[in-house]
Amino acid sequence: MNVKARNKTKAPLVLKLLLPLVLGVVVAFHTDVVIASTVIYSFLGAMLILGLPVFSKQFQFRFLFGGIAMVFFFLLGIYLVRIQTNELHAQYFFKADRSKESIYQAKILDEPVEKKNSIKCFANAVAVDGRPTVGKVLVYIEKTTEALSIRYGDIICLSSNFQPIVPSGNPKEFDYSRHLKIQGVRHQVYVRSDRWQKVGHDANPFYTGILRIRQFLDDRLSKSGLAPSELMVAKALILGEKENLDRDTLKAYSSAGAMHVLAVSGLHVGIVMLLVSFLLKPIKLLPKGQFLFLFAIQKFEYFFYFFLFFYSVKNFYKLFFFW
Repeated sequence: MNVKARNKTKAPLVLKLLLPLVLGVVVAFHTDVVIASTVIYSFLGAMLILGLPVFSKQFQFRFLFGGIAMVFFFLLGIYLVRIQTNELHAQYFFKADRSKESIYQAKILDEPVEKKNSIKCFANAVAVDGRPTVGKVLVYIEKTTEALSIRYGDIICLSSNFQPIVPSGNPKEFDYSRHLKIQGVRHQVYVRSDRWQKVGHDANPFYTGILRIRQFLDDRLSKSGLAPSELMVAKALILGEKENLDRDTLKAYSSAGAMHVLAVSGLHVGIVMLLVSFLLKPIKLLPKGQFLFLFAIQKFEYFFYFFLFFYSVKNFYKLFFFW
């Protein structure tokens, strides 16, 4: 009975391996540590050897196997982030020779955002002077009728000089450069109307359909009769469109300590609740477990929103999203 009880209290294997993996991801975001693929393969080889029957039946080797497995998943978390870091790629566009003006080819990754004097686009730099490259970039195009026609999936050619995105320098201000760095964007460019042209289109049909649904909802909200200030907030809450929020609105929410309302989308809440539901699932095995499970989920929701209400968005992101 005691052995069975101890086994039931052990943490699930998935959780044991997930924690070092997540820790590795966090370390990768906050440091410049680079893990070579040979290190990953070495640890994987050691795990395979220690997993052989001749070793796995001996307690000391099983303990060693567990330790190596946790280190492996920690290093794997760092490695997975690094291989997604474009600037470490051999074909990263900004490593190309820029002693002369180059022609960049970029593919628009999302629906552009109309600003006061420009069109803001996230794009992939797919080629420089005809040579294949990689790299996610931020492009501001001078606002014209032609620029307003740019859509997701369009391929444009532009001639300009990309610049690294640097922090604003104000320690109390939201670090937008760090936000972009987490998304893999490290360079930006402003393009005049005579320095670019559309050369093709290559869009994913599934994502195009999603964008059409979002645009449909956007149009319905625009026709709802809401005041401009209310419309901006509604689009931010429902569709996640925060680009059009003015400074006065942001300042008002920040002063009231309610910025988390705009910063945290339903997707974030859904992910947290999905994780909590998974962790509390064993409660269902208890007598009246279904009732206890729903009760625990409800109480966690109360705590979750109570937490969001009393903490600023800066502290919330530091705790949950590591900003």
